Amino acid sequence: MDKTILIIGGIAAFLWLRGRNILRQLAYKIAGIQLVSVTKEEIKLNVNLLINNPTNIRAMLGNFVANVYINGTYVGNINYPVNRYLVPGINNITVGLSLNPTTTGSVIWTQLQSGNIYNMDMDVDGAIDIDNKTLKMSAHFILQDFWNFAK
Repeated sequence: MDKTILIIGGIAAFLWLRGRNILRQLAYKIAGIQLVSVTKEEIKLNVNLLINNPTNIRAMLGNFVANVYINGTYVGNINYPVNRYLVPGINNITVGLSLNPTTTGSVIWTQLQSGNIYNMDMDVDGAIDIDNKTLKMSAHFILQDFWNFAK
């Protein structure tokens, strides 16, 4: 009986340490934003996440959750269930974001629709779950850097 408890305790400790080791070694960032489409009702964007797993152990990715701000004004959020394994090496994950007049407010919406996005900044502040642990991610973008390129 004592050996069984010791073995179970050893396995639990190994799994806990494995998870902590993976989190220490991961390199992760929000790599970019791509304009997908612009209509009168909606602007669709893709947010690209890059996560480098330098270990030989795969880890389970959970949800990516983030708040999105334009010029400091909250315009929407991302709640994307990734639910896939983070394999060894570089993992590129794309999540969608839709903006509309309700979330952005009329002034920002009018500017976005007209393409008048000079001096507009977008901030994405969020987190992703990896093996049931949360890693914070954030990024700052100047909208004209990707907007004009996409049109």
